[in-house]
Amino acid sequence: MKKILTMLASLAIVGSSTLTVMACNKRKPNEIWVQTNTIWLPSYQKAAKKVNKSFKDRGLDWQIKLKEIDIFQEKEIIGTRGIRDKSVSDIFTVPIGDYVLYLNKNNLYDMTDLIKTKLVNNKDGQERYGIKPVNNKSGLDGLDMKDSKDELAWKSAIAPNQSGKAMLGFVPMAIENQLWIFDENRIGIKKEVKDNKKYTYLVGDEIKDVQNLDKWNGEAPEKAKNQPKASIENIIKINLSKKNNEKISDVDNKRKIDTTKGAPFIFLDAAGSFIGGMLLNSILVNNLDKIKNLKADFASDGLVWIKKGVTNPKTKNKNDYDSIFENEEFNEELKLVGNTITDYVKSLGGHIEVLYSGNPGQVGQILANARRDGVTAMTLAGSYEVSGKLKELQDGHKVYAAKQKAEGKTVKEPKYGFASIGDVTFGGGKHKITGFAGGFGWGIKSTIDKRVAEQKDEKGKVVANGIKLSKAEAAMEFIKEISSEEYATDLAYGDGKISPFKKVGDHLVKELKEAKNINPKHIDGPKAGKDKTESELKEEKEIRNILGNAYESILESYQGNGKDGQIASRSNNELFGIYWDTFSEAFGATLNTEINVKKEDFATVFKRLYKDKKTKYVFG
Repeated sequence: MKKILTMLASLAIVGSSTLTVMACNKRKPNEIWVQTNTIWLPSYQKAAKKVNKSFKDRGLDWQIKLKEIDIFQEKEIIGTRGIRDKSVSDIFTVPIGDYVLYLNKNNLYDMTDLIKTKLVNNKDGQERYGIKPVNNKSGLDGLDMKDSKDELAWKSAIAPNQSGKAMLGFVPMAIENQLWIFDENRIGIKKEVKDNKKYTYLVGDEIKDVQNLDKWNGEAPEKAKNQPKASIENIIKINLSKKNNEKISDVDNKRKIDTTKGAPFIFLDAAGSFIGGMLLNSILVNNLDKIKNLKADFASDGLVWIKKGVTNPKTKNKNDYDSIFENEEFNEELKLVGNTITDYVKSLGGHIEVLYSGNPGQVGQILANARRDGVTAMTLAGSYEVSGKLKELQDGHKVYAAKQKAEGKTVKEPKYGFASIGDVTFGGGKHKITGFAGGFGWGIKSTIDKRVAEQKDEKGKVVANGIKLSKAEAAMEFIKEISSEEYATDLAYGDGKISPFKKVGDHLVKELKEAKNINPKHIDGPKAGKDKTESELKEEKEIRNILGNAYESILESYQGNGKDGQIASRSNNELFGIYWDTFSEAFGATLNTEINVKKEDFATVFKRLYKDKKTKYVFG
């Protein structure tokens, strides 16, 4: 296992490495340049060869060319030189977190109609991408994704264009979300389904003696009956049943509370605005219909939105904006979420609560120590962190096991497992942790040449009434090819790029778990071109199985609609940016007894700070 986790960690390092830009200044009019990186290159080369053959067979002169450059290097070029610069790729990878920025600078081509005519123009495309074309309608009205398993993936690509009309600015490429990683011999999550209802419950040796856990009753499937629910309320009780050995000075502990009670046995960074926001996101998925009636059509279902009736997506009138933090319809749920976050963070230990009251800078190191020492046996982690978090748990288990054996206790070998982010609920099961839509998409630059290729015969003459294909249409043909099942497994295994589409995702998970179609040769590094040994192939099979199970949990979080979803849209407006610092400041102020002398709850403190920051905000 140690060697396997080391290899997993190396995958993560390779996937994030910096690449050198290939020269591509002398471009020909018939060339379509595509941004790729070293890890993706074999898949992109294969797809480019296939698409170029298709162009040639149809008498079209388009040629796909590949530019080897890191995602964020390409972003830097776009940001510093502008989208019109000739070095910018025609097709490039769009980080979803930068989507609004790209749109505000008019960097992206409106792909809405191309998706209808090129991506979902046949049965295969409709099944793969979960969209059906609507005849005699254009724009988003021409695409039916209602009740689609892929609706959440497509929602992340919807945003207003320069005139305020909703558009699709990229084709979803890869998703990111959080998942639970655990040693289920100590603590883990299991689930059963009955009558289309999911019952998630906690298992593990270290929770058997915890008192007063809320358990499933007779309505649950047999295996879930009388088992403790996978809820934050139960997690709080479990954490509080633990003890910690951290020493806190009397200067910090002015209230003389018991700092030894509680430990981060089950950890999520709820005090941070990113993970804490995932509890707030539960308000969104529980109130999608209500928010739809409050927001402008072009606004996403995010925490902050532009009000219905406003036509300018870039309005600088602060009265045009609303949010779950301001609208009184969400007051009770906001209070529930805020109290849940506060109670959970307190369960990490009395020492954590004390430090937030005056010395919060120590908190991060103490939590890191808990992971290092094996105190933490279950953690929430990003899809991009799977390898690192697994190794962290394994290293921590060694320390934990050594201490247990020193006390004469037996210790089971760790059994690592995964669960979807939304498998943990709170608020009596009415809320679940819900991730921010994240990941990447394939975008086409807004300034792509308007050149149209005409079909020519073998002698180079234009065919009368023959095929005509614009550069943007040709670019979309490449995107359709590279986003298919054929390349999905290699992109997911090599660089953690997990396709968001159910059909493609199911395929890549199956291939990874079954370790199918493994390349018998090394494709990079000092062994490039050489055959893999039997030992190397065996290790790769085990790695693929681990990743397949992890990615299955990520994909599950994207397969749902409304309250069934485990992912929420990011707000597609500039004002949302004030949320991040507001959350962190509000949480710190809530637990700081010298600042919060009135002992106001988190929701009250947050609402006041948000209002103040909104008043002072200056639009860019």
